[in-house]
Amino acid sequence: MELEVDAGIKFATSQEVSDGLDSVVSRLKPKEIRFTPRPAFGSRATANSATVPFQIDIDEPPPGRVWEIVGITISGTDDNTTVAGKVALYTGALSADGSPPSLSGLRIPVMTIPFWDDIGGRRMWCQPGERMFVNVSGVPNGQVVNVRVDVAEWRQGEVFMSSSR
Repeated sequence: MELEVDAGIKFATSQEVSDGLDSVVSRLKPKEIRFTPRPAFGSRATANSATVPFQIDIDEPPPGRVWEIVGITISGTDDNTTVAGKVALYTGALSADGSPPSLSGLRIPVMTIPFWDDIGGRRMWCQPGERMFVNVSGVPNGQVVNVRVDVAEWRQGEVFMSSSR
């Protein structure tokens, strides 16, 4: 019986090792989920007495989309004048008769005017079929209140449908 064995060792260059590792790492990365950043706006001048709360309707996600609330900015007629009154951010049903909103939809309470917050990783959602609005109270007659809410708009199937409630 005759047996012939041939063996060899190949040393990879540093470029070949780097290319191989890049290929493996790229296959291990999770698929990137893309969202659309967009602002939603609302503005209203008070016509009520300072003791009557009112609501500013911001908007709602389009069908098949979910909004992650990522920031909020509130101001009066300019960016640096303090205005008496408070603002609270809600999601849910907007009352047609001006009655107080349900506390189950309260997302951020007691914001002063002016106010800014980068929500960061706190994960607040506005689900399909919910309106986003603010409840304003204690603001003097004729005072303008401006609200900008920055949202990340996700496809409904791409996010875990948890609520911050």
